[in-house]
Amino acid sequence: MINRYPFDRYDRIWRPFVDPVGWTSISTNLTVNNYAKDQFEAPSAVMQTAAVPVNSSTLQFYWDFVGSGFPDNEFYANLHFSELLPNTSRAFDVYLSGEKWYTNYTPPYLMSDAIYSTAPLTPSLRYSWALNSSGLSTLPPILNALEVYTPMFLKNTPTDTDDGSANILVQPEKERLSSLVKGHQDNPLQLDNRQFTYTEVLRITNNFERTLGKGGFGTVYHGYLEDGTQVAVKTRSQSSSQGTKEFLAEVHHLIRIHHKNLVSMVGYCMDGDHLALVYEYMSQGTLLDYIRGLEYLHKGCKPPLIHRDVKTANILLGEQLEAKIADFGLSKAIQNDVTNVPTAVVGTPGYLDPEYYISCQLSEKSDVYSFGVILLELITAEPPILIGRQNAHIVQWVRERLANGNIEDVVDSKLQGEYDVNSVWKVADIAFRCTSQASHQRPSMTNVVAELKESLALECPRDTTSNSDGLP
Repeated sequence: MINRYPFDRYDRIWRPFVDPVGWTSISTNLTVNNYAKDQFEAPSAVMQTAAVPVNSSTLQFYWDFVGSGFPDNEFYANLHFSELLPNTSRAFDVYLSGEKWYTNYTPPYLMSDAIYSTAPLTPSLRYSWALNSSGLSTLPPILNALEVYTPMFLKNTPTDTDDGSANILVQPEKERLSSLVKGHQDNPLQLDNRQFTYTEVLRITNNFERTLGKGGFGTVYHGYLEDGTQVAVKTRSQSSSQGTKEFLAEVHHLIRIHHKNLVSMVGYCMDGDHLALVYEYMSQGTLLDYIRGLEYLHKGCKPPLIHRDVKTANILLGEQLEAKIADFGLSKAIQNDVTNVPTAVVGTPGYLDPEYYISCQLSEKSDVYSFGVILLELITAEPPILIGRQNAHIVQWVRERLANGNIEDVVDSKLQGEYDVNSVWKVADIAFRCTSQASHQRPSMTNVVAELKESLALECPRDTTSNSDGLP
């Protein structure tokens, strides 16, 4: 699992150790304490596990600036150590990119200690570390945690004059010997879609003339290609908290997945500091077909893909009222045999799975919860969080209103009674099961599709012009 607050009072993110070839781990259930004046205070839960080489006197790993998301920033690195075995003789030298960093280091027993850089590591393609057993050691070297962080300088940020460091936001990249050691499994980004220059993006959007919407990544603009094809161009804002990592994630997903209810990518722009996605333009429509795309992400993709930001704003609608899922910047691929994936919590308030928020355990049922919220939005025309009504969540609000058994109390008044009561009740029941607090009590998207077909079958006789097939 990922360790952060409350295990770490600074809310740093410590990711699990993914064992590369030639490594193993040792651990203890005993508490690893911090020294009284420890300036780093690594959590005991992190320090209770350490990596060791299997059949070697050397432990090697590296930090890749290119994969960090901050390729141009200065970095600081801390190596955290604690001896977990009693009555041992362990000593080693520490090398950074071939230069000796520390000589004959002996980690203290069940105490947290660190070797750290006082000068920043300047941007480079890669920094490598090697821990080599010294002559007097009877055991191989160990490493409990690697901490890497970069100072982020905020422009025009007011600070307290008594706080000399208040204008620096430290953005940690905390790892418990995890994806920092990942070069052997990473592949370069291969793109078959068209690559646009920033000049072409300006021409396509007519200098960003028409805005379609805004999000956490940046602004989406309307545009035309040379042949007159309409497109949507999502550009990264310079103030965006989502950077190159999220951009590349969305490109990867859009290249890999193809479905009639998933938005298609036309191309991309990576021109200097300018990042943009160019994808098909969706003009209008209905939300109903959206669930087929979500089911495809969970069941049709190999490995399955969890969207992680399911909400009405991420449903784009086409000219013929077809719905397509968009915005894959936060999506997460999971292995077929993994039901819960520990990961940092991301998403939109109101749609966020409470179990995922508490446990950091991501699963397909996290998307199901968010979809249940959308169903209640469709029924009530209310937002997920009802401001001014004690900031009630829509799930709680609808449950309380339906306690008297009157569905009309919650249905959107603009429908003016033009709906089948049994159909709406069935959709509400599906929504409540989707938003169950416990993920194992929620249905799969496959089951949701089947049940919504039944609900639609109740509604279709009311309108003889409706498509009798409904959801195919």
